[in-house]
Parts: sequence; C-alpha cells; structure tokens
Amino acid sequence: MKNSLKNRNDAFKKLIEKFGLRRKTVYNLIKDCGSLTDFEISEKMILPINSITGRRRELEELCLIKESGSKKNEKTDVLNTIWSVTSETERLNLINSKLSKLIKERDTLEMDLLSLSISNFSIELIKKQLKIVGKLIKDLK
Repeated sequence: MKNSLKNRNDAFKKLIEKFGLRRKTVYNLIKDCGSLTDFEISEKMILPINSITGRRRELEELCLIKESGSKKNEKTDVLNTIWSVTSETERLNLINSKLSKLIKERDTLEMDLLSLSISNFSIELIKKQLKIVGKLIKDLK
C-alpha cells in the first residue's frame, strides 16, 4: 500500500512540474486560498483576466480544479464562478466520468464512420474528432 501512495504522489508531482509558470501559479493560488474566481486570480497575479481563464480551463480539463459555487463580483456586479482544488477522490471520479464519456463518443464516431450513407465531408469531420478524442483519452490515462 505504501508503494501505491508513493507512486501516486510522485506521478502527481511530475504532472505539476510539467506545468508552465502561469498554470502552476493559478493552481497554487487556488490551492493556497481555498477557492477563487477568475477575477480574483487575475487581480492577485496582476494580469488581464483573458491570460488567466485559459490556464484555469486547462486545470479544469485535467480535473485538478472544480466549480464550487458562485459569488457576486463587487466591481462588475455580475456572478462569478468560484474554483477550488479537487480532492484525490473527486479528481479520480471526474477523470473516470470524462474517460467514460470520451470512450463512448469515440466508439459512436467509429461506428458512424463505418456507416455507408455518410458524405466524405462527414467522414473527414469524424476522423478529425476521433483524433481529438483519442488525444483527450490519452491525456486522462
């Protein structure tokens, strides 16, 4: 059991080490503060919000953070999504759910590709989407 925990922790550290500076900073800010909105991250990093949202979206796609509510932005008077770091169990559940959906999507696309009644245009779109889904599956595994 100790080896599996060490292996898991080592793999997680390697994942975080591969992050670029902004992605790593966004992740650490959310982790250290407990939860933040994109606007709050932008203010803390003194960067435009559009340079924050992409990094936050990447963290969300990797199931490292999750939506944890919303609150009114006092400056814009608009509701903002609050983001928090996922626990190990939440992350595994999110990854398994995403993986299941992606595999189902891949299988459906492959079955559609075998259909004789679709156009060449649709075939090319399916092939393109299969590559995208294949990469996402690989990234989650």
